[in-house]
Amino acid sequence: MIPDYQAIRADNEPRYGTEWGRIGPMLLANRYADRTHFIFELLQNAEDALARRAGWQGSRAVTFHLTESALRVSHFGHPFNDADVRGVCGIGESTKDDFTAIGRFGIGFKSVYACTDRPEVHSGTEDFAIENFVWPIAARPLDRDPNETLINIPLKASDDAIHDEIAAGLGRLGASALLFLRQIEEIRWTVDRARPRRRAGIAAYAYSQSGLRSVRAQRRRKPARWIEVKAMTRSWHSRPAGLSRTQFECAREHGDAYWFYVVEHAGTGTAHVVRIQYPFGKACTFTFDHGWLAVAEVDSERECQEADT
Repeated sequence: MIPDYQAIRADNEPRYGTEWGRIGPMLLANRYADRTHFIFELLQNAEDALARRAGWQGSRAVTFHLTESALRVSHFGHPFNDADVRGVCGIGESTKDDFTAIGRFGIGFKSVYACTDRPEVHSGTEDFAIENFVWPIAARPLDRDPNETLINIPLKASDDAIHDEIAAGLGRLGASALLFLRQIEEIRWTVDRARPRRRAGIAAYAYSQSGLRSVRAQRRRKPARWIEVKAMTRSWHSRPAGLSRTQFECAREHGDAYWFYVVEHAGTGTAHVVRIQYPFGKACTFTFDHGWLAVAEVDSERECQEADT
């Protein structure tokens, strides 16, 4: 059932008042020193939506596309329902039963108002914008996959700096952003640069937890870095971290562009990333453990003696 946006607005007016357009920026949108913190809030919301979509076998990627006038964020998590609409239009409300979930719709989503006045949500059967922080209103549908949730964030036209700040914020989305997420398997971002006195082009990253690789496509579309990530719940001292043959060949092929990341104490509050550039070139010796016996050719003592004579 499509939510009644007018009814939600009627419920929110006595609950929150009619002055949120004025006080909202002071209480919510400017909660963070870094205005682009909302990027991580949207990632967290996508993570939770994917966790709620039980049995989903499709894409688990989150895509950011920044143009001169808007930022669009796409994922394939659980579609919005009436409770989600009320949550995203509320203050401190959430549809999450699991309080260990990363994000909360009510407060975290409001951080997008640092760069917009009227965010839009297109998900499932719903297409709506949010005005004055808490008032949903029907919006023109956007072209999207039926299973896709699309967040459209028109940039404030009066803010000349916000495009570059968001571009820089997206540029800080490194492998570590994905390592601490459980549901998202890939993060992609593109930035259109077509302003006067700026080079036109696209920058893009792609991360994947299975054989993690990151690719930056620039004007020449030359890969900047290939990354393999191994995670362990304890210290690296407790056990070795290895590469498969395919991964090892990739390291040898890409040289200094290849990085090996090891996450120690993954899933804990003390997790951190250790990085090694071009491990193939830094190896001085190769040690073979007893596992090689499975493929080794073993000669008997008599055969060795005959070979000696």
